[in-house]
Amino acid sequence: RDATVTGVQTCALPIYHPRMIGALPGWKDDLTRVQTMGFSDVCLGPIFAAGASGDILLTDDFERAFPHLQPSGDADATVQQLAAIARDAGLSLLLDIVLDRVAADGTMARSAPHWFYRTGASDIVDPRQEQLELDALPARFDDRQRTAEFAAWWIDRLIRLAKAGAAGFRLLGLALVPSDFVANLIEGVKSEYPSCLFLGWTPGLDWARHIELEDAGLDAVFASTPWWDGRAPWFIEEYNRVRRIAPRVIGVAEAPFEERLALRLARSGQSDLRAGYVRGR
Repeated sequence: RDATVTGVQTCALPIYHPRMIGALPGWKDDLTRVQTMGFSDVCLGPIFAAGASGDILLTDDFERAFPHLQPSGDADATVQQLAAIARDAGLSLLLDIVLDRVAADGTMARSAPHWFYRTGASDIVDPRQEQLELDALPARFDDRQRTAEFAAWWIDRLIRLAKAGAAGFRLLGLALVPSDFVANLIEGVKSEYPSCLFLGWTPGLDWARHIELEDAGLDAVFASTPWWDGRAPWFIEEYNRVRRIAPRVIGVAEAPFEERLALRLARSGQSDLRAGYVRGR
């Protein structure tokens, strides 16, 4: 929703965990309340069936929906119903997409071993590098032909989700995904759905990645507002860097799927919210 906070135009974006509401019929009232609060969009965490660990960021099968939404349901049909519920509530539906990993015990890992696999180096604990959990398989981008095939698969998958009603996607796991892969993905989907939005989750990325992503074609990125104390100057430096990637910089009030802001504010005695959707100039 649009607002002005200390002279900065902002617009908040709610991000929902798919377990928050449960089965599809329960989403109608909740999304209606979201719209009455003044929001125009809602983002939903990965809606796909997860692996045995239950981690929603580790997908088992991209064709099946998360069972809390619709037991054994088709993912595209689930998105179609969610988009219709959101649309009836006056909202656009955005979906989370994890690009860099899948569940090691999942259908996707078994069906595409040429796209997802570990190397010896992947299992060496190195505090200087991001480490994936053992129940995750990383996506591989070290072979040009396989990477092109992987990009084509993702383009087709996202086009089908857009056709089902998704208005856009929040891309997660960008730390090791080549910028040209991201650019090709966005270009491929937008060739069919020009209005489709692509939001890149940038908090935690090495700042060198900011430069690499400048030509990726992202519509919006995220600032690290949940971790900012409201005073430290690094936030301004980060904002000035990420605003070169996309025309909009989103600042969320709390880290998605982590400790709720209300609990943190209750402990600290604070009552202010410093977050929103900062539109780049």
